Amino acid sequence: MYSENKMIFSLNCLFLKEAPTRAIQVKISDKIIVDNCTIKYEDITVSDVKSLILSKKGDSYSPDNLNLWKVDRDSVIKNIELLETFSTENDIKEKLGGKLMQPLLFLDEYFNEDSFKDKKSKSAIHIIVQRLTTTT
Repeated sequence: MYSENKMIFSLNCLFLKEAPTRAIQVKISDKIIVDNCTIKYEDITVSDVKSLILSKKGDSYSPDNLNLWKVDRDSVIKNIELLETFSTENDIKEKLGGKLMQPLLFLDEYFNEDSFKDKKSKSAIHIIVQRLTTTT
């Protein structure tokens, strides 16, 4: 028997240094699958969202080499034309009101259904994805 998952909300994610037209949408439903495991909404962590973003982007990058930043909607709207010129953590913090999301915290500590009450909230960029450079 087929059961349909109910979408709770979607997160609009943009990789640092990319134009807003390259944003991707990650759907968060009552159950998601990460690493072949079904996870209930209330158990989704920021680390799980990293995996969803990489899967959606088709990127083989390791999730532990990503930082996710929750950004302020109004700051993003104000700077929408400049987003692809931003390249540093300071740009994210100072110009976009970014707060680093901790991988082991639950997603609902940052976003929940109440975060998306109006169309502006639903269509805004919610997360800036920062690829960390690795040294060998």
